[in-house]
Amino acid sequence: MSDGRGCDLAAVARSLRPYSRESATPPPASPRQYHKEAATALPSACARLRLLLEAGGACGRKDAATALYALCGGARENRGRAVEAGVVRPLLDLMANPESGMVDKAAYVLHSLVGSSEGRSAAVKEGGIHVLVEMVEAGTSRQKEIATLSLLQICDDNAAYRTMATREGAIPPLVALSQSSSARPKLRAKAESLIEMLRQPRSPSLRVRPSAAVVAVE
Repeated sequence: MSDGRGCDLAAVARSLRPYSRESATPPPASPRQYHKEAATALPSACARLRLLLEAGGACGRKDAATALYALCGGARENRGRAVEAGVVRPLLDLMANPESGMVDKAAYVLHSLVGSSEGRSAAVKEGGIHVLVEMVEAGTSRQKEIATLSLLQICDDNAAYRTMATREGAIPPLVALSQSSSARPKLRAKAESLIEMLRQPRSPSLRVRPSAAVVAVE
């Protein structure tokens, strides 16, 4: 696969279009028909996108990430199908490799996936907390922000995940970020919210939930 398009990305994109957030295609006549069609088309398409993320060229990987982002912003179950197809591991690999040129795009797709319980579980299982903490510590301003938002979603209402993030050393870079004069005020506030979350008691009833954050990929 020399240019990342050996999986026929155009065909994959066509199969995903009715289920993405950007779809202009009218839905099937009934929800039952919609879910039946989705159950047939999406697993295969997501698997092919995963292959592009793993072994495609630069253009193929970028297009695959864009398609996944649009898909995962659609129906909630789309995130589960993408997770089941195994896209989390290649996304984290791209995020951990600055030379891939895919850190930002992969991080935005992951952020969308961790909005679901399946996505959070898969991200943690695949070592995502470590990757995200590294981004907070050494990433660009944009990467620090998306990593912080993803960690907020992962750690919310899960004491075990908060413990893992603390053990990975999340608090020191978050403190630095919260005190950085170059960081946007909203980002400093998010960092402070995450620090408070990591330092609070294990019981979710004793802490303040952070406000939800919406981000967009470019």
